[in-house]
Amino acid sequence: MERNSGVDQILDSHYKNKITENRNKLKPIVTSLLFYALHNLPIRRDNDNTAQFNNLLEFRIDAGELVLKSHLEKSSKNAIYISHCVQNEPTECASST
Repeated sequence: MERNSGVDQILDSHYKNKITENRNKLKPIVTSLLFYALHNLPIRRDNDNTAQFNNLLEFRIDAGELVLKSHLEKSSKNAIYISHCVQNEPTECASST
């Protein structure tokens, strides 16, 4: 059975572009978490309003991080990847290395 390489190439290209786009969205979030982990800084206090991590993300947006700004503004709330659960995983990975 012969595959239509034109369609396969289009789908593959779209898939690779989506991966790159998602990595670009997550990069400022993960690097911010790594900064906190490497400097042994607390990520959050009592609630999200005083979360130092969220303050750093706001600082990065103010400094011109347009991909991060767009991601946080346009993504649905369950897909912005800044929840406490999401913050813990890369932080634990960084602390174990």
